[in-house]
Amino acid sequence: NTIRILLLPVVYGLMSFHAVVYQWGVIFNVTEDKHWYSWKQRSHYYSEMYESAFYVGDIYESYALLVLGELIMNVLERRVESLEEKAAPAIEESRSSQDVQMSALFISAFELYNEMKELTTFGIKWFCWTCGLQALYHLGVAGM
Repeated sequence: NTIRILLLPVVYGLMSFHAVVYQWGVIFNVTEDKHWYSWKQRSHYYSEMYESAFYVGDIYESYALLVLGELIMNVLERRVESLEEKAAPAIEESRSSQDVQMSALFISAFELYNEMKELTTFGIKWFCWTCGLQALYHLGVAGM
C-alpha cells in the first residue's frame, strides 16, 4: 500500500512531462498527423491532450488518496483494538460495580471510530468517482 502512495509523485510527474510534450507540439508546430490542416486545429488538439494528461494524473491521485485513507483507517482500527484490550479489565470491573459511565464511554468511542471510518471512506470514494468520471468524460470528448 505504501508503495502505491509513494508512486504518486512519479506518476503525476510523468503525466506533467507528457503534458509538456504536447505543448511543445504547439510551440514547434509539429505536423505528424495529416488530419490537422491548420495551426489552429493542431493547437486545439494539443491543448486538449495537455489537459487530458493531467486528468490521468488526477485519477491516480484519487486512487492514492483512497489507499492512504484505507491505510490510516487500518492504523486507527488497530489502535482502538489495542485500547480495547487494555481497557477490558476496567470495563469488566465497571460493569460489575454498576458503573455505566465507563462502559458507555468505551462503547461510544468504538461507535465513533466506526462512524468515522465509514464517513471518511465514503467521502474519499465519492472523490474518486467524481475525478474518474470527470476524466473519463474529458478523455472521451477529447478523443472524438
